[in-house]
Parts: sequence; C-alpha cells; structure tokens
Amino acid sequence: MHPSAEFDTGSLKSYTVSNSQTNLDVRKSNWTSLWFANLIQFFCGLQGSLYFTSMWPYLLKLDPSAQLPFFGIILASFSIGQAIGSPIFGTWTQKQNLLKFQ
Repeated sequence: MHPSAEFDTGSLKSYTVSNSQTNLDVRKSNWTSLWFANLIQFFCGLQGSLYFTSMWPYLLKLDPSAQLPFFGIILASFSIGQAIGSPIFGTWTQKQNLLKFQ
C-alpha cells in the first residue's frame, strides 16, 4: 500500500490555500519605498559606470607602469567591499529604527 493512501491530503490543501489567501490579503507593498529604492539603485549604477570608465586613464597618470590585472584587482576589491559592507550597514540601519516610511 502506498503511504499517501493512508493520509487525507484534501483537508491539508484547503488549509494551505486559505491561509495563503489570507496572508496575501493582509500584506501590502509600500510602492513608494520600492520605487525610491529602484531609483537609488539606478543612480548608483549610473554613477559606477561613469566613475569606473574614468578610473583607468587616471590610474595610468598616477602610475604609467600599471597594468590591466592591477586595475582588475582594484575593481574587484571595490565590489567585494560593497558586498560585505552593504548587509552590515543594512542590518545596522534596521536595528537603529531611524528610517520609517509611512
């Protein structure tokens, strides 16, 4: 005999669907905050693309013997630092409860 034959899944499915519908009705997205976060992310990407394109000529002026792998290490260290720092500052901001969007 198959194990699922002894277990009535009909009541479990209706319970799961009704609870998920209730949760969806209660939760609402704060669209102003989401659009604001997307706008900030867009400007950060734009700033990064403008900043990094001008960085290689500046590095060559500072050190004419600099090579492309060194430039790659500089760019990678920036991204690694951002990947480590962003969750730390995000957690700190959430614990401070200073930012409340209503």
